[in-house]
Amino acid sequence: MVLTDKRLVYKKYSALREYALDHAGTLDIEATKSTANVEIVQPDRRTAILSTTPLAASSLARSLTGLKKPWKVNVATHT
Repeated sequence: MVLTDKRLVYKKYSALREYALDHAGTLDIEATKSTANVEIVQPDRRTAILSTTPLAASSLARSLTGLKKPWKVNVATHT
């Protein structure tokens, strides 16, 4: 996963998905104490779903929010 000021890029194996940050999108995070599932959604693009640590997911959410782009960040935590 790479986040720049213009795009978010997800690459895993043969999957390569790019999301323009100037177009609205959604970052959904569902986290427990040990894992976080992240879903990246943008109209007319394929959705990316990945598992990571809660710390990495939180860092991505903070960084994306800090860019002040038209993206919605949803975070749900489960105990």
